[in-house]
Amino acid sequence: MRRVRELANGDVIVPLSELDRNARTNVANLLVQGLDQTSMRVASTMPMPYFPPIKEGNERSKDYSRTRRKAMLSIWDTNKMDIKMRRRARHLLAYSSAPVIIKPDFKTLVPKWSVRNPLDTYPAASEDPDNLVPDDCIFTYTKSAQWLIDHYGEQIVGKLRMGRITFDSRFTLLEYVDDQEIVICVIGAQVTTEMQPVERAGVETIELERIPNRTGMPLTVIPQRISLDTPRGQYDGVLGMYFTRARLQALTEIAIERGIFPDEYLVARPGENPEIIQMAEGKTGQLGVVKGGDIQQLQTNPGYKTDTALDRLERQERLEGAIPAEFGGESSVRRPAVMLELAEHYTVCLYMPLE
Repeated sequence: MRRVRELANGDVIVPLSELDRNARTNVANLLVQGLDQTSMRVASTMPMPYFPPIKEGNERSKDYSRTRRKAMLSIWDTNKMDIKMRRRARHLLAYSSAPVIIKPDFKTLVPKWSVRNPLDTYPAASEDPDNLVPDDCIFTYTKSAQWLIDHYGEQIVGKLRMGRITFDSRFTLLEYVDDQEIVICVIGAQVTTEMQPVERAGVETIELERIPNRTGMPLTVIPQRISLDTPRGQYDGVLGMYFTRARLQALTEIAIERGIFPDEYLVARPGENPEIIQMAEGKTGQLGVVKGGDIQQLQTNPGYKTDTALDRLERQERLEGAIPAEFGGESSVRRPAVMLELAEHYTVCLYMPLE
């Protein structure tokens, strides 16, 4: 999951140890194209809630069912469900998991959907791989020191190990959820050698809240992609191909650069001692002067199959991640077809040239 996140964020570096340099990648990131396009297509259509009437043919029962549907649509609108579906679609495709927790909001009196990061979600193991609701789950997230003091000042000040507090100090919170209760605790600052004895004082963990779960069922839903035995994202197989393609492209650019500025060697003539009297400067037109030797250039050939290998790797990435060329704004169709329906049984296809 972390490797997929680094590649999606562009935080990867292609190591070139044999040339003693690190080159930034400058090839098309097909993972981002496939992830954005596929997730937008997944979330482009919202499901339609349906509440059947309890009593068929009863007008009051039909009115109640319509009221339930309107209430559910209103709850979705309050939670901005369309945006949450887009984020969950990205989580499902990239991380093979899309966790969400549903809790009551006592200010608006409606259920509140909270999308959680799969990297910080730890559900309980289940024997049924198709079980979307784990028996219990632990979530981790961070909060600033100011937020902790504002909400739980009396519980943590003078008790929790706060360390050296700065403007960017953040503390890790653990949230445990099951069918009986919700427990939130905070972890103190990590002990370092730079801390003073006063800063090291305090307990390591403090329980902040313990709320009873009156629903009697877990509030966490964690759908996963269907796989054989272990969770696997749609683009996990693209990582190795991307690094190989980026590394090959970087090596090709280095070879091209060396071809523009080739390595020069001073070769002595038989029985003479070579000497460079004046260095050549091509940009200013200055000629070089050599005594007793010849200047020879070593040309570097990038390789006659480099372009073929790059194209082959790109095709393999598209096949592995199901990323068609249309996702990047490309199309293999040169002549668009216009379909005209005539009457009820005839269809004519007119091929119009681009001119």
